[in-house]
Amino acid sequence: MTAFGIAPLAPDAAELPRRTVVETVATPDLEAQIEELATHAIGLTRSEATRSSDTPDSLLRRAGAFDPAAAAFLRTDPLGRRVLQGRAGKMVHVTADASGQVRKIVVRSPAEKVEQQATHFTRLVIERAGAGFSARTETAPL
Repeated sequence: MTAFGIAPLAPDAAELPRRTVVETVATPDLEAQIEELATHAIGLTRSEATRSSDTPDSLLRRAGAFDPAAAAFLRTDPLGRRVLQGRAGKMVHVTADASGQVRKIVVRSPAEKVEQQATHFTRLVIERAGAGFSARTETAPL
């Protein structure tokens, strides 16, 4: 037969000394923070896989962006057309602002050179540049 007993080693809480501490805490300048936050643009980033039935408009709509200028760029620019050319299933990352205008589109696909396909990938980056868009491709290691 075994018996256990537990006894607190601390003194009774009612007998512990109490004291009140009063200290003035300086608050930070919240106005400057509020002004800075007001100028910060909130963006939405979504990832979608391309589908064989996609159009530029349907892809952007699925990604939460409504931007006719971006859709027109994807239809007319030689690099922009690569987003929907070829096989479906490419990962597309779309960053748009609060109004739905596209800021950036990033598409990752296999490396263009066959000998690099096991070790590298191609990144197509489309960014808003002033009133239009610019596009570039990069080859990066996996």
